[in-house]
Amino acid sequence: MNPSTEDILQAVKMVPQRDIIILPNNKNIVMAAKQVNELIDKNVQVVETRSIPQGIAAMLAFTDEEPLLENVSAMERARKKVQSAAVTFAVCDSKVNGLDIHEKDIIGLREDDIVVVGADIGQIVKDLLSQMINEEAEIITIYAGEAISDGDATGLCEELTELFSECDVELYEGKQPFYYYILSVE
Repeated sequence: MNPSTEDILQAVKMVPQRDIIILPNNKNIVMAAKQVNELIDKNVQVVETRSIPQGIAAMLAFTDEEPLLENVSAMERARKKVQSAAVTFAVCDSKVNGLDIHEKDIIGLREDDIVVVGADIGQIVKDLLSQMINEEAEIITIYAGEAISDGDATGLCEELTELFSECDVELYEGKQPFYYYILSVE
């Protein structure tokens, strides 16, 4: 889940191109990714994506016709416009950000900080999005995890469409194993 600099270097060596952009999609991987450029005779750039939604936004900003550094700049701008959140469960009892968390509680993370705790997955999603939506928000994207049924995901999407009518709501099967939902707001 957290590749080392050596792991990333080996992947870069397998790519035939000389210009390479790495999207870490995790704050814990950014530093390892940045070290790769010093270890290889290729032009390796890192777009500091810290979540899957930021990585997707960055990829959508990429254009084959643009030079490398212009693409990196556009991808950085795109990733900065994305707010990310995730819904998962607590693996142990703890107290974080003034929240009492018990093992197996449903927790909502916003940009890696636990900000919501409860027992209902759908309510946690709504609480997270209520914190994230502002007057500039246009699109809510939801990636449903492997533990979420199609019916539950569709039902939640319909509720969110009504609740946040000023935004377009998009639902995708993410099938991620550890998160019930990954969310983004742009």
